Amino acid sequence: MALLKSQIKRRDSLVSWLGGLLYGKFSSIFFKLVNVFYKRPYFASEPLNIKKLLIVSDVDGLGDAILFRRVLESIIDKYEIFLLIKPYHLSVYKDIISKDHIFLIENTASLFFYLNKFRKYNFDCLLLHRVSIRSFLGSLLFFRKIKKIGVFVPQGLKFNKNFNAEEYKNVLELYINLASYLGGNYKFYSFNSLKRTDVQSLDAFIHIGSGSLCKNWRIKNFINLAKMFNQAGISYKIVGGELDFKIFSKSKYKDQLKIIIPKSFEELAGLVSVSKLVICHNTSILHLAATLGVSTISLNCDRDYNWWDSYKNSPYFKEQHIAFNAQIGKTCGYKEQITSLFLEKKQYGCPLFDFIKPESIFQASLKLLKK
Repeated sequence: MALLKSQIKRRDSLVSWLGGLLYGKFSSIFFKLVNVFYKRPYFASEPLNIKKLLIVSDVDGLGDAILFRRVLESIIDKYEIFLLIKPYHLSVYKDIISKDHIFLIENTASLFFYLNKFRKYNFDCLLLHRVSIRSFLGSLLFFRKIKKIGVFVPQGLKFNKNFNAEEYKNVLELYINLASYLGGNYKFYSFNSLKRTDVQSLDAFIHIGSGSLCKNWRIKNFINLAKMFNQAGISYKIVGGELDFKIFSKSKYKDQLKIIIPKSFEELAGLVSVSKLVICHNTSILHLAATLGVSTISLNCDRDYNWWDSYKNSPYFKEQHIAFNAQIGKTCGYKEQITSLFLEKKQYGCPLFDFIKPESIFQASLKLLKK
């Protein structure tokens, strides 16, 4: 089983934060130059008569893999699909795509190796799930003449003729429209095969981390919430990785906190499936809980909640979801990130999230748990 604890990129160290910042700036400059010197690099015509589809998924986030899986579930009976993915996304797809059709992107060299190999497979269409620099260059080098579809296209790049990802207001709407564009009907609920019946049920599943400095409620708030749960007799598990729990180890309440570090995506999904409520940031666990039909409380930065607009009128979001936003009208910028990274490292969280109080989350939990 694929270990989770160190495979998903994080931004809680100076090196990783600077790396993400510099790559983002370089990528922006790269695609601006593409637009200047190569006005229309390629575009997709209406994807009719497609039988064999190659998908290169170069996204980092586990949440995007969970949402994209539901696109694939809606079209797997329409195409022969070959999938190139990050190694830590394998558990998300392996029960819907056959093993001999999944290939792992270990690094840029492996990506180019497989793209070169796949030139002989006579694909009808190439779908890039995130148009990164390397997936863009690889598609130009090895697949110049076949139809191409791009998801998460860099701003201004003229990539798709009939599927323009920039037109959609939020990520869910993008995936819904992508499924429709490919002739499928996007599924909301999924992962039934990962549901557990042999694990004791929980009232609350609390996930404390995220891959971004901009999406973290402070550790002290999670500790205060756990103390309220202890007093109220609410059963819970606090879930995260080894990095998340470094601060917990220094708390005088560490022996009273019920924590666990899942070793695989299967274990993580199993724990979520036996929980009545999941409390987390707008991250992969939130998408996983929703797709398993588990009630959720989301802790969002100001720009995140609109990702869920497509389902605001659904029964799930009317009855099973409560959202809390960080300080309205403010976005976590360099100032907040540097503050979190250096000045408030021991608190591990974005200062804008101080707007959300543990007591408010506790009361919302009681409402959803009907206690």
